[in-house]
Amino acid sequence: MPSLARPLYSEQAPARPSLAGRSQTSFVRWTKGFAHPQSHRDHREVLIETPNKNSVPSVPLWQKNLVLLPLLLALSACQSVPGRSADIVIPDAHGGGSALAIDQTSKILASGGLDGSLRLWKLASGTPMANWKGHKSTINGIQFIRGGKRLVTGGYDGVIAEWDLNGFLKREWDTPSPVMRLVADARANIVVSGHADGKVRLWRLSTSELLKEWVVHASGIEAVALDARRKRIAASGADGELAYWKINGEPRYFDTARNSSVTLAFSPDGKSVYGAGWFNLYRWDLRSGDLTVLPTEHSGRIAGIFFMPNGKSLATISRQTDSSVLILEAATGKTERRFQKHEMCGSVVTVSRNGRYLASTSDDASVRIWDLHKPSK
Repeated sequence: MPSLARPLYSEQAPARPSLAGRSQTSFVRWTKGFAHPQSHRDHREVLIETPNKNSVPSVPLWQKNLVLLPLLLALSACQSVPGRSADIVIPDAHGGGSALAIDQTSKILASGGLDGSLRLWKLASGTPMANWKGHKSTINGIQFIRGGKRLVTGGYDGVIAEWDLNGFLKREWDTPSPVMRLVADARANIVVSGHADGKVRLWRLSTSELLKEWVVHASGIEAVALDARRKRIAASGADGELAYWKINGEPRYFDTARNSSVTLAFSPDGKSVYGAGWFNLYRWDLRSGDLTVLPTEHSGRIAGIFFMPNGKSLATISRQTDSSVLILEAATGKTERRFQKHEMCGSVVTVSRNGRYLASTSDDASVRIWDLHKPSK
């Protein structure tokens, strides 16, 4: 069986400033590791770098790991506060979770995995409803459409598909490149897909017609967000740049973040686009393009963000050196609520439209559900 891993190079992850003095400057380079070729999950060897980003010479790897040990212990200490246990834990839902969506009635949860499987669950109980093979490889986007009666999905196999809730394929179409992210709006009759070839494509949902495509990031698309009401799109690339444009226009580029965002969301008030990197939230002002960095309690790379219905808070999940699920104040990044960590790197988080349910999935293959109306245990 061929290996599912590929080498990764060059991405740099800044070390969180020490608790003793935040004026310290240090760098960590994650190299020669492996990632699932169809997603952003990665595990990498750690090397200490000097402030000028040159690797420290002639230091054995085991000594470098000893140098990192205090840092890793500090990161663990930052997350010592226990989080609320999940009300429902569904083990082995997938061979690694990669996508989630909740229907408009807040009754059904859809989940997708690295293995291309799709599953439906009753949100209140976690009872399974349907299970089928949706794609040949990783599912990188799920959305309910047509009043919650259908699903549209996008996969690394380059296919976009529409399904009924029994798993019957209604139609599908091939795209020119692996789908890395997908969002849709049935009312606007559009699907927006971000691809490994660096392009964002706009499709007519009812006919699968390609309406327009934009060359956005030479490094490939990491995340896509859609503001259908205002007809706006945002996309991030591995280079850390954020592109923003109206559907009838062309992309313009905002301030570059320190790390690339693998998750994006328009603020409900339409004034900002939020993203996230290592430890921090990013907020871009849509008028000026200015970037504000908001420190958070996360001690890893934030892999997923989702606005709560109040428009003032963000549900978040992180990975690599952390697997925390938190609700953060969007304006400041401060923690409002903590939830049970996953056993392995977090992937995706979502919230029901009525604000009652929070769901997450991760590399540990589980799906977890919290009823936010229940008192904490």
